[in-house]
Amino acid sequence: NGGPLTSISDNSSDNNSVNIYPNPTSGRINVVVNNGNNINEVVVLDITGNVLMSKSVNANNISLDLTSFAKGLYLVKVVTAEDSFVKKVVLK
Repeated sequence: NGGPLTSISDNSSDNNSVNIYPNPTSGRINVVVNNGNNINEVVVLDITGNVLMSKSVNANNISLDLTSFAKGLYLVKVVTAEDSFVKKVVLK
């Protein structure tokens, strides 16, 4: 059955539709979705899953300021109408 395999490869190509830069960052990051969808919400979590920041968005990009956070690894969850993506961001 080829169905699930196709959906897996589709999801991985969807994953490329979210760009977060610069990464690693010294504080400010830009989150851009380029699959034609707007971002509904961006959530920044620490590595244990605690929500540190949550923003409602209605655009295909947003700039976030992480300078108040400790250096380390963070997860940025990007939610669109159709999907959600989680990316790792290194704050140095």
